[in-house]
Amino acid sequence: MRLALALLLLLAAAPARAAEPNPRALDEARTRFQAGVQLFHEGSFDAALAEFRKAYSLAPSYRVLYNIAQVQFELHDHVEALKTFRQYLQEGGADIPPDRRAQVEGEVQKLERRVSLVEIVVDVDGAQILLDDVPVGTSPLRLPVMVNAGNRRITATKPGRVTTARALTVAGGDRVTVELKLPEVAVARPIEAAVPLAPAPQVERPRTKMWVSLAVTAALGIGAGTFALLTRQAKRDFEAQLDTFPNTKENIDAARDKMARNAAITDGLAGATVLAGGLTLYFAFSHSDDEPEARRAQVQVLPTLGGVAVTGRF
Repeated sequence: MRLALALLLLLAAAPARAAEPNPRALDEARTRFQAGVQLFHEGSFDAALAEFRKAYSLAPSYRVLYNIAQVQFELHDHVEALKTFRQYLQEGGADIPPDRRAQVEGEVQKLERRVSLVEIVVDVDGAQILLDDVPVGTSPLRLPVMVNAGNRRITATKPGRVTTARALTVAGGDRVTVELKLPEVAVARPIEAAVPLAPAPQVERPRTKMWVSLAVTAALGIGAGTFALLTRQAKRDFEAQLDTFPNTKENIDAARDKMARNAAITDGLAGATVLAGGLTLYFAFSHSDDEPEARRAQVQVLPTLGGVAVTGRF
């Protein structure tokens, strides 16, 4: 690919379709354009692209768009190169020489075979959609998204919903549909304080201990379930960080630590729930000597053909 060095002359006067730029802006545009040409020949394509874009913003001319598209092609950003070439043809119109128009139209046809169209469908409206972590719009999208061929990552996120990502590989000229579902985030219900039964005037009956232990067991079980959901979400976030490119070690380590911390809390609450449940059973089957016979727990273990059966009341 080559740059047309004669385009330096285009900044000598303002384009016919644009407002006359001030002399200071025109001088800076010349300097920016010259810097972009030098950087292009040195192979610094990112820097050259920045200089050409700055020159275009200072003194808009469709001719600069040709150079911008050439640099984008060198960066293998075929989607942006295609968009810029189309903009060049639209803004240049009849001013573009026939041979240059034919050459650019050939580039457009070549690039159209190197990009793909992805139709993104999300089950909720108002979700932000990202392509390779760059926002491209909000659901529902009216038109398919044009993407470069290769490995792509589509993400949809919305407050109150679980962020969903989808990785896909597309070839040039493909047209695919990606469906993303964003389930609601599970919200933990507040734990109500257990109200202990009023004890007997003098003797603390085991029945009161049983109800208190049962309430504690329920509270611990709810807590364990809540952190299990949080651990599952943290695992998804960690896997999403692993699939994200580019990414940083700090983001991945933070996601891993969050997942490990939630898992440890879940295990602790689950163990406490089992222990509290054991105490509940103990208090349920125990009784004091002054408790009436009718209120005492009665349990029988009977052999059966398939094993054993436990019957009784408490």
